[in-house]
Amino acid sequence: MGSISDGQQEEFRSRIQECQPQIDDALQTAAKEFKLMWCLPECLPKLRRAAEEGISDASAKPNPNLRDYPFPRQAAIVIAKHVRKAAAGLSADRKAGALEEPSNEQIRVALEFFSKEEWRELVDGFEQRDNDTLRSYLDPNRKALEKWLGTGKFNAIFGAAILRRTYLACSEPGARLISVTDAFWAARIEDLVRHRNIRGGSLPSGKRSWDEVRSPKAISEGLTFRGRGASPYKVRQMLARMEEAPFEDFDGDHMDYFMWATNPKDFERHRRTMETSPPYPRRAPDTYFSVGN
Repeated sequence: MGSISDGQQEEFRSRIQECQPQIDDALQTAAKEFKLMWCLPECLPKLRRAAEEGISDASAKPNPNLRDYPFPRQAAIVIAKHVRKAAAGLSADRKAGALEEPSNEQIRVALEFFSKEEWRELVDGFEQRDNDTLRSYLDPNRKALEKWLGTGKFNAIFGAAILRRTYLACSEPGARLISVTDAFWAARIEDLVRHRNIRGGSLPSGKRSWDEVRSPKAISEGLTFRGRGASPYKVRQMLARMEEAPFEDFDGDHMDYFMWATNPKDFERHRRTMETSPPYPRRAPDTYFSVGN
């Protein structure tokens, strides 16, 4: 800031406060794009300084094309540019050095900082190490995190991590990704139609009876509409498996169950792959939650 006057300093602080939504948005976007989730306690102060430099630049060199807009709107592009440049540098520094395993605090800050939607996007791009780091923290702190983050957000992150681990395991040489949606949608369509028939609702369109709508052929058409391609024969097999062995009698979670119902052989291959894949590291429960936080 150099030797600027008290009045100029006060005006600059006012502009920082005025642009806080633009700053927050730039930090959130850059931290996610450059995968800085495990170093937020160290990186956020540097990114905020970069955002303030953007505000200073926007004040000194106003964009004539935006002069009719409020200052936060004028400054938003410059703030984002400065923050993104700083985030790229921080990401390069992290990759250049030896990446240490994140601390409990670093993971905890990241869990709170990003929304559940942003976490889904982050996890979808995780390599094995990052996904293992996340799971190693989620598992021993599950009850505390459900209360701290909210059950909805925790379940979204936890579910994304489970799916990512499955994808990475099935992406190994000799493995293949297995769809679980065929059996799920087959059961869903059959169940919905059965309940509508019981309630005596109006007949479906196309001059078909409810029995025709819940037939394997009709369900197959519904799956094809959703981008799948299960034949009526496969639909009949999936429904028969789920009727013979309901989820309540199955040893596993819903994803395992629908994977098994879709294709038992693929499920067994997946199970063997998961059993032989390296386990993720285990952490002790975070002491942060044991002191009343």
